[in-house]
Amino acid sequence: MAVVFLVALGRRMAGSGWVRAAVAICAVMVAGVGVFVPTAAAAPDRPGGSIVQLPGRDGCLTDRSTPKASCTPVRALMTPGPFLGSGAIAISPDGRHLYVASFKSDAITTFRLNRRTGRLVQPRGEAGCISARGRYGCAQAWGLDGPNSLTVSPNGRFVSATSLLTSSVTTYRRNKDSGVLTQLAGSRGCISGTGVPGCASARGLSGPDVIVTSSDGQNVYVGSFPGSALAVFQRNRQGGQLAQLAGEAGCITAAATSGCDTALAMTAIEGLAVSGDGASVFAAAAGSNAVLAFAR
Repeated sequence: MAVVFLVALGRRMAGSGWVRAAVAICAVMVAGVGVFVPTAAAAPDRPGGSIVQLPGRDGCLTDRSTPKASCTPVRALMTPGPFLGSGAIAISPDGRHLYVASFKSDAITTFRLNRRTGRLVQPRGEAGCISARGRYGCAQAWGLDGPNSLTVSPNGRFVSATSLLTSSVTTYRRNKDSGVLTQLAGSRGCISGTGVPGCASARGLSGPDVIVTSSDGQNVYVGSFPGSALAVFQRNRQGGQLAQLAGEAGCITAAATSGCDTALAMTAIEGLAVSGDGASVFAAAAGSNAVLAFAR
């Protein structure tokens, strides 16, 4: 059974009336995850591709700080994917686990996914989340302040996440059976553009918003919204650590920056995609009203 997942905030952006679309689709949610199934299985008389929320507590999971009587309370799920969080939810390639970047919790939240029903269950204890300073009963991470987007490597062995507040990318080894995330040791587990202690340094990494992996698993691309930049990394296939490409190949920016190449119409990167054949990378630049195309 195919399943659709949505993260919802239920917050209005300051100074505007704009609210994320997910809130309108799943109005019962304040800060959590909604679970929907295609109606071909749940309601055959409805158009194919439309979705229906799972019944009862299986249909929504909310942080225990904002309990809802009809939803399942979970830990470390405060403000998932807020505004600058273009990839806040990711499913492992084997379909067994779902991960959510929870901004206000400074955490990555882990769920077991029932591939037949779409039901999500958070594992107990440290297996259910990893957070900065190990709060909420989670395993401890560093450089994970304000996580907003995630990517899982195609082989399912590694997860990397962007964090807005530390301008960092953190990397974790994934246990394929349990889904548990363990941060790589030392500077292998964290890269930052702002000199975070314990993290390796990077160029063109200022307020990262979105992260994607190439289909061959060799490269990871990170787009920064306030920094108007695109950083390029190579993943070690065995150890999982990321290394920025040398010289100007390692980053592209809108404004001339030491050690980085430049590109046109590159203000405020908020979306990234790699073509299926791996030959092209595309970036959406919100501040330039543009889509950028790069040959890989």
